Amino acid sequence: MSILTAVLSGVIGGSLFLFVFWKRLREDYSSSLIFSSGAYFIFMASIFSWLSQLLSRFAVENSILEPAGLWFWGSILGFIVAFALSVKKLRLRWVETLEAAILGGAFWLLVVYGANLALSGFAVVALLLILFYFLEKNYKRFSWYKSGRVGFSGLLAASVFFTIRAIASFVTTEFSTIGRIELVPSAVVAFLLLFSLYNLSEG
Repeated sequence: MSILTAVLSGVIGGSLFLFVFWKRLREDYSSSLIFSSGAYFIFMASIFSWLSQLLSRFAVENSILEPAGLWFWGSILGFIVAFALSVKKLRLRWVETLEAAILGGAFWLLVVYGANLALSGFAVVALLLILFYFLEKNYKRFSWYKSGRVGFSGLLAASVFFTIRAIASFVTTEFSTIGRIELVPSAVVAFLLLFSLYNLSEG
């Protein structure tokens, strides 16, 4: 990823993230609170991604590790930190905040994949966005989803995404995977998302 591409995709993707994030939460929180939380996500994701790219220069590529993909997990770590700050410091509800961040993050990732001509990654994220909006429209009709609470669409779509990443780690690097070791963190995140979804359905 060139510096110019990284900057442009960061600016465009970050702006798109902030708009989607605000649109999802505007009925429940003030704009100032939403933009403060959104700024956490953009800043933390950018900083941690940049630090991960620096770290990748010192990592040695081998049969199980592809350092070039570390920027993605740096961004995810930044999202986790921003999510914790939003819930603890700004008192945002975790389910709504997480789903808004997942949706906004998907659009941001779509921009990044598009800018880097990662067509497989772009196609998968685009299809998962379609899945998200389909679930958003229909999830309350699912009899087995007892609680009917918001969050179903985001958690399920994100879990599918990380499951695909785990599988793709043996096939392609277009998803910014970190090699075969990608199976471990992606599988763990997918499981945690599904576990959260299960708890949400029972709540």
